[in-house]
Amino acid sequence: MATEFAGTVRPHFEGLLEPEEVLQGVVAATVQKTFSGGLVALGVTDRRLLLMPLDRKLQRSWMLRRPS
Repeated sequence: MATEFAGTVRPHFEGLLEPEEVLQGVVAATVQKTFSGGLVALGVTDRRLLLMPLDRKLQRSWMLRRPS
């Protein structure tokens, strides 16, 4: 399951990386709300910590963009 998750989510983060920035790894985290919850992927680079909300199919639940 962990290898499957990393393989599915890693490409979503790679498009957000800056030149020469390296994605060290990804991890899943859950978010609990009063009557609902969700899944968030955390991407760790050598410079930043990236958060990405995911849907049930491990796809981005909303689009992230690189700052201009």
